[in-house]
Amino acid sequence: MKKDIVEIRSRDYWFKVVEMLQQNWALIDVDPRGLCLVCFIHDRSGVFDEMHFTSEQEAQDQLKQNGFRRYAEDIKTQEFIGAPKPPFYKDSHPNGPIYSSGRYWSCSTPHSQGAHYMFKIGNEYTRDEIHGHLGGSKQSYLPTVDRHVVAVCVKLELNPRAPNVVLCGNGLIIASAGAALARQHDPVPVFIKRATNRWEYQGKFKVIASHSSGPQFAALVAGSGRIPSDVSLAIQLA
Repeated sequence: MKKDIVEIRSRDYWFKVVEMLQQNWALIDVDPRGLCLVCFIHDRSGVFDEMHFTSEQEAQDQLKQNGFRRYAEDIKTQEFIGAPKPPFYKDSHPNGPIYSSGRYWSCSTPHSQGAHYMFKIGNEYTRDEIHGHLGGSKQSYLPTVDRHVVAVCVKLELNPRAPNVVLCGNGLIIASAGAALARQHDPVPVFIKRATNRWEYQGKFKVIASHSSGPQFAALVAGSGRIPSDVSLAIQLA
């Protein structure tokens, strides 16, 4: 099977021993826009996760906080452990994105991974970048981490009043995420899709009300092109 090659410029390896004779590795790359990407690599050169940071220094600080050490500074380790060599290729971890999901990444709370990162209103981001900062699903329009909604990513054709009104479908997963959002008190980043994989940041918004029926619910759904029976909640944000 052909492997998808991942281009990583850096060779300044960081490592963390996770089991006997098994390490997780990290390389820090800075893209032309100044965004810092950390790629996590297993011993066989497969890239199984990634996270974004605002600077190389922040990435280094976070790696240290989470038990990673700089390979170049550990002469003893170099004597018996070799770093994975390029070409690097896209792969997955048996337990999924263990770091970007927040499961094995130290933060005050799992959903606060992106709290230190300042998205800029009006700038566009990919779902990979949003996921790298905040965690959660790359497909859901209400990605969650530990039942906490970490972002709102909506299309205007289904949510014409966004970012001030979000209409949640009635599928089991999205209805559950919508209910979780309605209960949250902290502001959540909101993104609107402008084109393929281009999501414009609108700012952080707080839930001010939610409706599952009644005249206000009907008024918020009206004009959206959706029928009320297909909407579980209409959530107002400000």
